Amino acid sequence: MLAPFLRLAKGQTGNLAFAHALDGDRFADAVMGAENADKAIKAAQKTTKYLLRQLDAARYSGVHLGKTVPKRLRRFVEAVPQLERVRNNPKAFQEVLDRLKLTPQEYVENSLALANEVMRHVDQNSAFRQFGSKLAAEHES
Repeated sequence: MLAPFLRLAKGQTGNLAFAHALDGDRFADAVMGAENADKAIKAAQKTTKYLLRQLDAARYSGVHLGKTVPKRLRRFVEAVPQLERVRNNPKAFQEVLDRLKLTPQEYVENSLALANEVMRHVDQNSAFRQFGSKLAAEHES
C-alpha cells in the first residue's frame, strides 16, 4: 500500500505531473493505478475460487440455481466456469472479464451478492433448519 508513496518520496513519479496533485481522484489513480489493478485481478481470481465452492455446495444441498438466483446475477453463475478455467492466468482472466464487459471490482461485488443470495437459499432449504423447525414445533406442543 505504501509502495507508490515511497516511489513519490524518492522522486520516481513516472508520468505523474504536478497538476495531478490538484485533482485528488486523478492523483490517486496515477499513483495507485497499476498496483491496485494487480490487487483487483487477484481478488477477482480468489473470488472465483470460493464462489465456485459455494455454488457447488448449493447444488449438492439441492438448491436449483436457475430458479433461485435473481436474473441480474445469473450471468455471474454462467461466468464462473469460464473464469475458473483461466483462474491461474491473470492475463487470460482479465481477457474473459473484458469479454463479459466487467471490471474486476464489478465482478467481485456481484459475486459476493450472488454468494449471499445462494447461501440464503441453502440455509432456508437446509435439512438442519427443517429438522430444527420440526423439533421446535414438537417442543411447543
